[in-house]
Amino acid sequence: MPAKAHLASLIASARAQRDAGAWEAAARLYAAANDIDSSLYEIKHNLALCHLGKGGFAEAMRFSAQALAIKPDLWQSHLLRAKVHRARGDVDGADEALTHVLKYDPSNGAALLAMADLDMNEYGDAVGARERVAPLLRVEQHRADAELTTLMSKLYDRDETDQELSDALMDFARRELVMPGFAYTPQALAEVPNRTGRKRVGLLSPLFCVSPVYFFTIAAFRAMAQKCDLVILNRGTREDWATQAFRDIAYEWHNFQNLASPELANAIKRQNIDVLFDLGGWMDPAGLKALSVKPARKMYKWVGGQSATTGLTTFDGFITDDAQSPPGSESLHSEPLIRIPGGYVTYTPPPYMPAPAKGPRQGVAVVGNPAKISGAMLEALPTNNIEINFIDRRYKFAKSRNRIQGKFKHEQNFVTPRNHLEYLNTITKYKNFLDTSPYNCGLTCVEILILGLNITEFTGSIFSSRHSMSHKISFIRKI
Repeated sequence: MPAKAHLASLIASARAQRDAGAWEAAARLYAAANDIDSSLYEIKHNLALCHLGKGGFAEAMRFSAQALAIKPDLWQSHLLRAKVHRARGDVDGADEALTHVLKYDPSNGAALLAMADLDMNEYGDAVGARERVAPLLRVEQHRADAELTTLMSKLYDRDETDQELSDALMDFARRELVMPGFAYTPQALAEVPNRTGRKRVGLLSPLFCVSPVYFFTIAAFRAMAQKCDLVILNRGTREDWATQAFRDIAYEWHNFQNLASPELANAIKRQNIDVLFDLGGWMDPAGLKALSVKPARKMYKWVGGQSATTGLTTFDGFITDDAQSPPGSESLHSEPLIRIPGGYVTYTPPPYMPAPAKGPRQGVAVVGNPAKISGAMLEALPTNNIEINFIDRRYKFAKSRNRIQGKFKHEQNFVTPRNHLEYLNTITKYKNFLDTSPYNCGLTCVEILILGLNITEFTGSIFSSRHSMSHKISFIRKI
């Protein structure tokens, strides 16, 4: 075969493997193509993409740099570098890469969506995220992603009623979290054999790490692992001591980080899952879309992105309790509500949990993602010569501080703990905590209560607007 035809064949095969999410195979084929012709930026960019897909951040950065050396205006490679920076925890690096793209192409939809994600989840500006994507609501290519960003921002700051937001989420799911014409592959339908005869229980999440998923579920899953085979379907990249705790109880561990929804649905179906717990929810919309075809025999939504209904009708239940979802809240959900007596979660403290606070403490504090501090909440904060202490790692960013300072003109102080241990030790210094609204404190509320501190809650009707009230009832009773 002539060299040019051989190169074209390699690239076509590599593209097919890439589109199927077979990152290792695609990387090998693109590497072979790169050996034949190292002057093509497309090959180098796709090599970077494949390495990113399999978690090889250093190689992704190396090949994207080579692609940009050939074609400096290749915005796709700048965007890829932003994703790597974000995955590594380098928010400023991600911001810089996206700002570069938007400087030359202010209407670049992919960059606007990625920057809105930073706005909301790193800088804590839900309204800013919503405003950034507003022009994309009129662009068909990006409309669904812009609408999803808008809906997620309204969990934190909204004029709509809880019922109106729930209805909008269910409407979005009916339109966008579906896969018309989807059919399982023969390999997926074959399913792996059940070698032990025990129930195969799947756990799907991007946060098998130090997160609410660990603190609220690990005790239940440790007990479940004694009787069932836990098949962990990992969608995340973070690794820490809590990740190891999940590895320790897993019968099988599968990394499905970068699979698109159809491939993920097939991969889950292949695992022959009897019962699946989704621990990702709205943190992983592609995961929800995969679950719209019900790739497991039974499926339940529990913790992790559980701020509101998924809008899907394929779940067999949404795990909650009477305080979190009182009678009459059924209309807020597309899923059947399964109310657990005594509380829908347990709490497992970290090994470095401080002792409950003793002695004199003073001050008023607000803790958590700045996105949870809505405009209405800022207007309601006390202003009678009381200093408000805002506590969260994100306040190290000027963008996060500037939003608060621009709307709350009274005495304020920003505290930026570097890690979870430092955060826990920090909150023991304060006497009173104000809940966030309309998105309540969740894990933070439990930690405050366990440490013997007080939190003033604000209650609504949607799931994320009842966290503090529910946890206060459950955990004060248990303490």
